[in-house]
Amino acid sequence: DNPKKHQGLAHFLEHMLFLGTKKFPQEGELENYLTSNAGQSNAFTGDEETCYFFTVNQNALKGALDRFSQFFVEPLFTASGVEREINAVNSENAKNLNTDSWRIGQVYKTLNNQQHPIAKFGTGNSATLAQGPKEMGLNIRDELLKFYKTYYSANQMTLAVNGRENLDTLQQWVTDLFAEVPNQDRPPAEVAWAGKVSPIDQDALGKSLGIVPIQDDRSMQLSWQLPYTSKEDRQKRLRGKPQIALGAIIGYEGKGSLASYLKNEVGLVSSIFAGTVQELSDIETLVVSVEFTPEGFRRKDEVIAAIFSYLDLIRKEGVPQYVLDEVKQMSDVFFKYKEAEDAQKVIKLTSNMHKYADVRDWLAGPALIRDLKVEDVTALLAKLKPEDCQVSYTSKDFAKVASQKERWYGTQYTEMPVDRASWQGKQLASLSLPTPNPFIPKNFELLYARAPNPASGPTPPAMVKNTDTWRVFAKSDSTYGQPKGYANFLINQPDDLFGSKTTPLTSALSKLYQFAL
Repeated sequence: DNPKKHQGLAHFLEHMLFLGTKKFPQEGELENYLTSNAGQSNAFTGDEETCYFFTVNQNALKGALDRFSQFFVEPLFTASGVEREINAVNSENAKNLNTDSWRIGQVYKTLNNQQHPIAKFGTGNSATLAQGPKEMGLNIRDELLKFYKTYYSANQMTLAVNGRENLDTLQQWVTDLFAEVPNQDRPPAEVAWAGKVSPIDQDALGKSLGIVPIQDDRSMQLSWQLPYTSKEDRQKRLRGKPQIALGAIIGYEGKGSLASYLKNEVGLVSSIFAGTVQELSDIETLVVSVEFTPEGFRRKDEVIAAIFSYLDLIRKEGVPQYVLDEVKQMSDVFFKYKEAEDAQKVIKLTSNMHKYADVRDWLAGPALIRDLKVEDVTALLAKLKPEDCQVSYTSKDFAKVASQKERWYGTQYTEMPVDRASWQGKQLASLSLPTPNPFIPKNFELLYARAPNPASGPTPPAMVKNTDTWRVFAKSDSTYGQPKGYANFLINQPDDLFGSKTTPLTSALSKLYQFAL
């Protein structure tokens, strides 16, 4: 909830917290302590939350927690550091000015209701944090203190600690060190807009955007902003993840698929993606995006018509139950056999503690699919209507007609009328829904058990095939006992075909081969 009159304040506050506290007044005290104990710290500000985190040697955890806790007990917000940290924020923004993801993402926001927080400029710069407040007669440090006291309340914070000590010890440390964090008993920030201010600008649905990128990109994004109807609706979608099942159908690349038609039959796109790109407290944004071929860019409406033809086919034939079963099975497999993560996993955990109402979902909520039903996917599919779709194109070709410039990044773009009538009514006989996937694993029994005595040393790979064409080596895992396999292929070509060295030709052929796969 960045104030509109000084956007980026939440990000600026993130920087200012590192300047010192009443108990540890020296600037950078936490970072100095961490550095001397083989650790580090960082922070980031997203759309709806700011996250602070650190890692440190095991024997220095309590000292780091002591210093860290004071960020939220009695920070100093040292006045002498205000200008320096504004410059740091400005520099951080400057490095993003030539990055298309930031530039294009901000242009997308012009399609939103400008009264909704989603439309704001989150990073901030010297104009929003120094020049603007000064012109309005505001002291940015005073505004910072107001923001801190409003939103940095213990009842709206989550904390996760990962250490080798037992749980009783860790809990006691947290109680002792964080008990003094002020509790203003504030409601969640989103109560000010969720269900009250629509993120959707109905007028913007009547136009599309043509955006000029820095990179030589040629793409399109169809997006639907899908508000939650209630807290219960959000929790249901978070747990069931119907967008994953729907994305699996739309993004399927086998015979009869939308991707196969657009890529192989008519050669209009080189890739297609369907899924959620943004999940906020009051809205979820689902997209179907494609990378065009040059011919596909010239026939944009034909590509969109094919997408809606496929959506109509799914509605007509119904969402297959086996697709839901497959995505659930694979989510279970990936979670069960997930490789160990480092200590910074707690970053995700604190975010999950905000998102999920049920504590049982805090650890595995984002990974597992629970209680997903066909009617949930069907209900989501019903929302993907042409009339509710926002359309954005990206190509350097728009430079000739781009008459508008986005305020914060200077991205050139143009607004164009939308011809939705040309998208509808197209039927493609070659399209069909995915068939059951025969490669979904069901048996996880290992063919070769782990070695009874790992100390005996590794065994070399065994040659299992030796012909004039192939030599194949295989080696079973004798350490971890995981049902996973890896295959590496080294393909030798004669020198008289490509030459003995890597050339632009061999690089291009390699990429074409990857694309064909």
